[in-house]
Amino acid sequence: MEYETTSLTRKVKAREADISTEEEEVAGLKKTLSNMTSQYAGIEVQLSSTKILLEERTKQVSGLMEEVEQLKATVTTLENKLTDSDTLRRKLHNLVQELKGNIRVFCRVRPLLDKEINNNGGSDVIHHISFMDDRTLELCKSADPNGSTMSGLKGRGGGTIEFSYDKVFQPSSTQAEIHSQFIKPNQNLYRL
Repeated sequence: MEYETTSLTRKVKAREADISTEEEEVAGLKKTLSNMTSQYAGIEVQLSSTKILLEERTKQVSGLMEEVEQLKATVTTLENKLTDSDTLRRKLHNLVQELKGNIRVFCRVRPLLDKEINNNGGSDVIHHISFMDDRTLELCKSADPNGSTMSGLKGRGGGTIEFSYDKVFQPSSTQAEIHSQFIKPNQNLYRL
């Protein structure tokens, strides 16, 4: 019996050790459960705040999408206005070009006549006209109060006057040069 008692005592101690181990394990599990519960609560709070943030961002995106649609409509309107304005600008430009092209002013300085060359000391140079470029010429007035001026009037004083044209033809220019460069076929040429 003693053997049985010892055996039972050993069994009881073994069971008590098992119970103690199980209690320690249960205590550890309770602690782990408590930690997990607090982590779960933290995650839920974080999830809740993330949901709120997501809703705010969704509203912002929605507002931005509406703004984008309004801007697209504005861009379309402005593009249409730009197209209309560009068309009008082209029409006006073409009208200006047509008007500008239809009215052009040329200046041809004729060569000196034989009598004028003889009066000029045998030189065919026109001293009172300077050709600045192919569009500009300058007339020099005589400073002699008794001398004649370009206009034939006396006593007007000296100086120069600059004139600009669409094209200036020098005395050395030929009729063929004028016709080949500036007279279009079927265009009337008027002498002014």
